[in-house]
Amino acid sequence: MKPSGIHLLLTYKCNASCEHCFLNCGPGRSGTIPIDLVRKYAGDAADAPYVNHFFIEGGEPFLHPGLLREAVGEIIGRGYWLGVLTNAFWASSDARASEVLEPLAAAGLGSLGISTDAWHERFVPVEYAERAARIAGGLGIDADLMVCSGGPGGETVIDRLREDGFDAYTSGVVCRGRASVSAECQVNNHPWDRLTECSASFGGNSRVHLGPDGHIHLCQGLLTGFDARNEPLADIFARFDPAAHPLAAALERGGPAALADLAMEHGYKPRAGYTDGCQLCFEARRYLIGFYPRLIGPPEIYDVPPPWKPE
Repeated sequence: MKPSGIHLLLTYKCNASCEHCFLNCGPGRSGTIPIDLVRKYAGDAADAPYVNHFFIEGGEPFLHPGLLREAVGEIIGRGYWLGVLTNAFWASSDARASEVLEPLAAAGLGSLGISTDAWHERFVPVEYAERAARIAGGLGIDADLMVCSGGPGGETVIDRLREDGFDAYTSGVVCRGRASVSAECQVNNHPWDRLTECSASFGGNSRVHLGPDGHIHLCQGLLTGFDARNEPLADIFARFDPAAHPLAAALERGGPAALADLAMEHGYKPRAGYTDGCQLCFEARRYLIGFYPRLIGPPEIYDVPPPWKPE
């Protein structure tokens, strides 16, 4: 494995609980990556020369502003390009947005990704996202408005951004995490056994996500089985073999349908149709979490209570 990017899930806590969240984040989630581990990961990357950038995500990383500022300083201080993802709940005024962003701009933050759409608007007004983008741009930070199309009023949000002069990167709902049971993911027009392609890459030039619990996510909720807190990242990347990982191997062999086949060996019964392959993959993983607890998790993503046994 030679990931080009390390994405730190600084926290699973979020001020919002959007229906399309991959990681099932919200106000009730907890945990952060402490600064000593951020420092470790940034230092580890020096021994993994294929890593060329970091990204800080959540949850909502700006819920921990002091930790975020320290993390930005540590990573950029090591010479890495760094971006941060947010919903801009903090941009309630120009003065407040400037107060939050000025230290990050001074540290050399490369990019601010701002999530806003019909789901986010229930928690954070669209004008906050616009304000954050405008202030960030004025401070020399590249600002990207990231919009998930769909949902009640989804196109209205996109139209408003464009009318206000903002470019937006749009994408559709991906049916994993909380989104797997959202209204957008009830089309169910793809037979499960035809879903044989997986867009994730488990061995090549890809990215990984690191969570507060030391988990290394190949794809959100699909884990390597290693604990990043306890050994150098370069050693983990060198030792990870997708062919020896039963879930990754199934996905590379035949996509979500092959993972469903594996789950069926343990009693899983797929539905006739799914909205997309990610939905089938997520549901199969949710069933398998009790059989592969080191490779699937954390369980809160799947909304499975302890002892995390399949239904």
